Amino acid sequence: MYPLSIIVPVYNAEAYLDRCVQSILAQTMPDFELILVDDGSPDRCGEMCDAYAKTDPRIRVIHQTNAGQAAARNRALDIAQGEYFGFADSDDFIHPQTFEILLKNARKHKAQISVGGYQPVTGLVNHPTWNDVPSRSWNGAEFLRHCLIDGVDKKPWVLWDKIFHRDCFRTLRFPEGRIFEDNAVVYRMLYEAEIVADCDAKLYYYFFNEDSTVNQSFKLKHLDWLKVLEEMIPYFEEKRDQILVDKLNKSYLFALADLYRKVRTHLREPAALAELKGKLKKQYQLEKKKYPITIQTHPNVIEILHPGYAKCYWTVRGILTRFKK
Repeated sequence: MYPLSIIVPVYNAEAYLDRCVQSILAQTMPDFELILVDDGSPDRCGEMCDAYAKTDPRIRVIHQTNAGQAAARNRALDIAQGEYFGFADSDDFIHPQTFEILLKNARKHKAQISVGGYQPVTGLVNHPTWNDVPSRSWNGAEFLRHCLIDGVDKKPWVLWDKIFHRDCFRTLRFPEGRIFEDNAVVYRMLYEAEIVADCDAKLYYYFFNEDSTVNQSFKLKHLDWLKVLEEMIPYFEEKRDQILVDKLNKSYLFALADLYRKVRTHLREPAALAELKGKLKKQYQLEKKKYPITIQTHPNVIEILHPGYAKCYWTVRGILTRFKK
């Protein structure tokens, strides 16, 4: 068994794949396996993956008909031999010490999950040398509340700034056929982890790629984010964690309003608009019993549900502002 399996789904990333793979092969911790999953990529990625495997025995390649990132990761999980699993997207890259630091922290704290920092980038970066990186340990539920309630610069839903003990995936796989598939499972693993190790070293470089699945022009599939929230809320209700239930209900209200406006602006989908407005109205009725929802605090919500009132309010406010001048 390897200390670590690194899983990279590969699709339409010919321009970025070499940077990603070379950043993994340059890790200061060399004892790992790298599983590249060619998800039916239409460019040269499949050939590139095979070429990498011929030059380094740590690399294993899976070729599959295009089925999406979730299916690619699930295929890799089925054959991964590592004690811990790490993940990267094929258009991103990592610091040379990434897995050395994450694995060191996992073992130091006997953690099921080890988390690092990340940095959004638009090109290459100069790597600082990380010496004696301070780390903390948390109960998983505490760490999740810390991320969501305290507003720290951590992404509790994503895979790529973390490593996970293989036991985290004993009964979990990624839901296939949707995007935000990592968001749909990572929160469960975090919440149920006995120990989460955490450090602030920026180890993962998130490359802003306009062609990536999440950053593509708005499409109906981006409504999959609502599915994540609609699964999270009952999950935390079952756990009787009212702090997270309240936080996520507020997030759900904002997400519904935001996505309604995006569908109205970018798509001609009256059925989707009607469904979103119905969900928004229901969530608004539930939430306004708990705290004030006004046009000042939730302008998007009020403008969708009460457009006449909102138009009148903003007109009067504009007139009063001009008189004050």
